[in-house]
Amino acid sequence: MKGIRKILLASLLTLTMAGSVSAASLSGGMKGPEVSQLQQQLIDCGYFARQVDGDYGSTTVKAVELFQKDHGLRVTGIADDATQAAIKRAKGGTRAGGGVLIAEGNTGGTLITYQQILQAKGYLKGGVDGRYGPGTVKAVSDFQKASGLPVSGVIDESTASALQAADPKLGQKVNAEMARQAQVHKSSSQKVTSAPAVNALPRTAPSRVAPSTGGRTYLFGKGDQGPDVASIQTKLKKAGFLSDKADGIYGDNTVKAVSTFQKKLGLPVTGNVDARTLSVLNKVIAKNNRQSGSQMEDELELGDSGDRVVKLQNLLLLHGYNPGGVDGQFGNGTKQAVMKLQKKNSMPLTGVVDEGVWNRLSRAPSLTGDYKQVMIMQSTAYAPNAGGTGFTYSGNYAGKGHAAVDPSVIPIGSVLFVEGYGYCIADDIGGSVKGNIIDVGVDTMEQAYSWGNKQVKVYLVR
Repeated sequence: MKGIRKILLASLLTLTMAGSVSAASLSGGMKGPEVSQLQQQLIDCGYFARQVDGDYGSTTVKAVELFQKDHGLRVTGIADDATQAAIKRAKGGTRAGGGVLIAEGNTGGTLITYQQILQAKGYLKGGVDGRYGPGTVKAVSDFQKASGLPVSGVIDESTASALQAADPKLGQKVNAEMARQAQVHKSSSQKVTSAPAVNALPRTAPSRVAPSTGGRTYLFGKGDQGPDVASIQTKLKKAGFLSDKADGIYGDNTVKAVSTFQKKLGLPVTGNVDARTLSVLNKVIAKNNRQSGSQMEDELELGDSGDRVVKLQNLLLLHGYNPGGVDGQFGNGTKQAVMKLQKKNSMPLTGVVDEGVWNRLSRAPSLTGDYKQVMIMQSTAYAPNAGGTGFTYSGNYAGKGHAAVDPSVIPIGSVLFVEGYGYCIADDIGGSVKGNIIDVGVDTMEQAYSWGNKQVKVYLVR
C-alpha cells in the first residue's frame, strides 16, 4: 500500500486499541523475564530447542532471524513489535529442521563433539576448537545440503539427529553430555547463570533423563511428553505408521508405531526414538515430499492455532466460506466454514482440514450463487508485511481474502467476488483507496507486483 495508507491504518488501529502499549524491542545481549518469555514463545512455534535461560544470546538471535526470514519480516535478529506479534500468532507451529540448538557465536560443550563428527566426515577443514565460527557454519551448511536437510548453517534438531546418526559412537557422547546437563539443571536452583549457553538443553531434555542412571542412549521413549514428541508423531502419521492424533504424549500406540517403522526400515526394533531412527524418519518424510512435488499440508482441526490456521481462514474467505474472522484460532466458526466447503463438494462432513480440503482450496475460486451488483473498478494489490501492521482495519490478519475499499462506495464488511481473484471481505481502508478503486490482499510482494494495476469486475455478493 501507499505510505499514506499505512499511516492512516496505523493511526486508526491505535485509536481503537485504547490503553494498549507497544511491546519493547528485545535484542542481543539483553537478559531478564521478557527474554525468557520470548524464548518460550520461540519454543512454542518450533524455532528454539534450548532450555529457557533469559539470556538473549547467539542462539536466540539466530532463532529470531530464521523466524523473520520464514515469515517475510525484515531479518534483523531483533524482536521488535511486528516480530513479537508474529511469534505469538505462530504458537503451535513448526519449523522445517526443528528448533535451533547451537548457532554461530556459541562455544564449548556439545559443539566440540559435533565439530569432531564434521571433521571426521570431511566437512570441517579447520581444527576442532569449540568455537562456532564461519568455518563451522560452512561445514554445517555443507553437511545439511549433502543430507537433504534445510540449509541454515545452524545445528537445529534435524541436523543434530543426522550428525549423531553419521557417527553413532560420538552421537552417544552427545546424548550422554545432554543427559548430564539435564541432571545438573534438574537438581540446580532456577536462577539464571552465565555458563556458556551452548550447554543449554533441548526443550524436552529433562524428560530424557533416566532416574536411575542419569542418562540414556535414546532421545524419546514411553512416558515422554511435549512438542518434540508431537512433532515425531506428526511425521509418523505422514509416513503412514500412526493413525492417532499427534497429542505430544509418547504412549503405547506411539511405541508400536515407532517399532513398526524401525522393523520396516531395517533398524533395531526398540520402540524408542534414537538419533538414527529420527534421522531415517526425517529422510523418509523428505523423500515423500520430493516425490509428491510439494510439501504436505498438516491436518488442522478444532482447537488448533497459528499461521497455518490464518492461511486456512484466508483461503476459506477467498472461496466464499466465511470463518467469522481471521484470528489464527480454529474455533467453531472456522469448523462450520470447513463443513460448508465439505458439503458443497460432497466430502465427509468432519470439520477437519485434511488433504482433500487443502486440495479443494488450492483450486481457482469461482463465483457461485447470486449477487446484488457488478462494478468495473481499478484494482491494485498489497501484502500484509510490506511495511504495514499486518492487520486490516477491522482487526483481521491481512492477506488473501481481504480487500481495502472506499467505504462510501462499498460498505465495510461487504462480501465481494473479484474477477481473477476470488471472494473477499471488504474489511480494510487506505488513504489512496478512493472512489472506484479496490486494493486486494495477497500474501507476498511478488504476488502484489504480479497482480499489477488493472481493471476488474467486482461483484457485490452481500
